[in-house]
Amino acid sequence: MIGIQQRLGHTDIQTTMNYYAHTTDYMKKKASQQFNKLMEDLHYKNIYMLGEHPFLNPR
Repeated sequence: MIGIQQRLGHTDIQTTMNYYAHTTDYMKKKASQQFNKLMEDLHYKNIYMLGEHPFLNPR
């Protein structure tokens, strides 16, 4: 992190840490949302592909 601080010209490591910690949290949240969307899409795709939709194929 010190190398990043020096390259960016931050005089205080806390400035660098605050920026990258915030970015990392945002990226984790975004990745989680994208993964959830993918799982939902796959779930609904499987329902239709396997014919397990309760309205289309009642048992």
